[in-house]
Amino acid sequence: MDVWAVFEDGELFGAVVDALAMSIAPLEPTKVISVESRGFLLGGAVAATLGVGFVAVRKPGSLFPGEKTTVVTGPDYRGNQTELRFLVRSVAPHDRVAMVDDWVEVGAQALADAIPIIASLANGADLDDGAEG
Repeated sequence: MDVWAVFEDGELFGAVVDALAMSIAPLEPTKVISVESRGFLLGGAVAATLGVGFVAVRKPGSLFPGEKTTVVTGPDYRGNQTELRFLVRSVAPHDRVAMVDDWVEVGAQALADAIPIIASLANGADLDDGAEG
């Protein structure tokens, strides 16, 4: 399905955001983190629905003022690696962060590298992928 069609339909978009927020709410996040660009649409809406902060993760070439931490993902479904950046001030040790994205074919951006590396670079912030065990 073309994800842009979801964004174009207000009722459907709201239902997707509500479903994501309901699935994340039991984790009690204090922040939602998302990778640009479509991830910003979903992540920002989910964060607003939950009443928590939003943390932007940007790709190279985008304007992003402030001290940044950079991580490189493992290979995605096409075999490409991606450099991801987030502002150091965005995640504190007390934060509990949930990641929202529109595409998780192999989870390279989230599970393979970004979550464990971001957690360690954020001085122990608790990043939860929702997985058991």
